[in-house]
Amino acid sequence: MKLVVPEMRKLFRCVLFLVLLLPLFAAFQPAQAETGTVVRVDPTMLTVNAQQDFSIDIKVEDVENLYGFDVSVQYDPDYLDLNNVELGDFLESGILMIDDNDPGIINFINSQLNDPLDPVLPKSGSGILFTIHFSSRLLDGQTPLTILEPDNMPLLSASPDEEVMEIPCSVEHGTVTIVNVQPEMFITFLPLVMH
Repeated sequence: MKLVVPEMRKLFRCVLFLVLLLPLFAAFQPAQAETGTVVRVDPTMLTVNAQQDFSIDIKVEDVENLYGFDVSVQYDPDYLDLNNVELGDFLESGILMIDDNDPGIINFINSQLNDPLDPVLPKSGSGILFTIHFSSRLLDGQTPLTILEPDNMPLLSASPDEEVMEIPCSVEHGTVTIVNVQPEMFITFLPLVMH
């Protein structure tokens, strides 16, 4: 009987130790998620006037060894007209494809080229993947800009080889608020001059 009691105490101490440490591990989880790679709309919230030209960036933050991306952005064509899309300065231009045939969705793909004579290195850090130029329509309201996950492809990839290595990331969407500003009417009273 004396051998069982010390063993039970050890087991009880181990279980108590684990129970006390679990909340500490749980507390560190969100901090790790916040410091990971993020693909986001920048600015996240934007207010524009009706019939105004404006631009938003699709940025990547805290990425390591980025070689290519496949990012789609959904917008509401009732509120926004697409003017054009251009590659940002973070990655070199390579295999580049822009698909805007589906009203309300822009799909932008870019992969740097790995030329053996002139190799291009993957990029790390933060920067602009691409910029979208819009015009707002003559409507009041708020419309989302949503980053969509691509079908069967990673959003971000790290390999110049045939085997694509996905870079895990989170996404942050955006919104555009359109304000239809009516011009102020000024009434001018002119003095009546009588002769």
